[in-house]
Amino acid sequence: MQRFLALAPADQLRAYERMREYLGAAAKETKADREIRERIEALDAIGLVARRLELPAGKAPSAGDFNSTARQVAPAWNTTRVGRAWETWRFACEIYTGKRPRPSARQSSLRSTYSGRRRSAEEPLTALRLWLATSPPRERGLDYDRWADERNASRREGDLAMPRIKSICATLLIEWAEMMRVAKGEITAEEGRLRTFKHRTDFNRGPHEFVSTGWIAHRFGLSSEQAGVLTHKPDFPRHVLTLGVTRVWLRDDVEAFARGREVPVRRPNELQHLYLGTVEVGRLLGVRPSSLHNPAVIAPELTGRVGSKWYWLRAEVEQWLREHPREGNRRSRVRAAKPPG
Repeated sequence: MQRFLALAPADQLRAYERMREYLGAAAKETKADREIRERIEALDAIGLVARRLELPAGKAPSAGDFNSTARQVAPAWNTTRVGRAWETWRFACEIYTGKRPRPSARQSSLRSTYSGRRRSAEEPLTALRLWLATSPPRERGLDYDRWADERNASRREGDLAMPRIKSICATLLIEWAEMMRVAKGEITAEEGRLRTFKHRTDFNRGPHEFVSTGWIAHRFGLSSEQAGVLTHKPDFPRHVLTLGVTRVWLRDDVEAFARGREVPVRRPNELQHLYLGTVEVGRLLGVRPSSLHNPAVIAPELTGRVGSKWYWLRAEVEQWLREHPREGNRRSRVRAAKPPG
């Protein structure tokens, strides 16, 4: 297994293909077999196009060159189909050129499980199920953390540590209520992630569509920590706005990066002058920033929400302030419009 994991991803696929051929009719074809065959054919299509373009070894064609040339040498293929097979066009090109991309969370887990490296902490769902097996009177995150702390304080040498809630949430990307349903077997982990992400759907009525690190983690199938590392890579799109200490990106830029397309060159915080966060709006209104989340507080109409952060268009706030001058120590205001749902 260690020798297999040491192979380049493309060679791993070829090895799997040879094993599948050896088993032949004795093994029923599975969905995984079809997915692997699709990935191999995608790499073959990239190779055909690269040879037709006479590219040097180790260089993949650009997305535009691939689409135009594939019509002649691999008519069934385009960058969209390659992206579906490999999750992104960029990822497929990295595999073709022999680069070793950073493994996903699942790949890292499998590698540590089968390559002989000893884990120091219990798997998140296993830990939750061990706690639920004790029939806790309340199923709260705080109660789990107390149980985990007690277990860790009394564990013997060689026992796995119980992860705390913060670590579990960062790994699974699932809200606590949905996590309990996953641990009890009522829904799958993927269903829990989808339900969690649906609850956190961003709201926007302004001219720009923003995304947060949480959205990026969901888009690329990463943990929060992995997404944070990805966003600091030199080729990742620059964030265009900072709300408090939270960076946000234009969704179109991130989608272009994910699909292997050209990403516009931007300066960090390029759109900062166009927007205000809760701290700035609270200061202008003379209220605490946290008060803006209270339905009873009157404020300019909210422009949008990205992750857990709210933002307003600066021009609309300034216009609202001109239309609602101060009256003594109070301001004649209109009720703040809250995001739907």
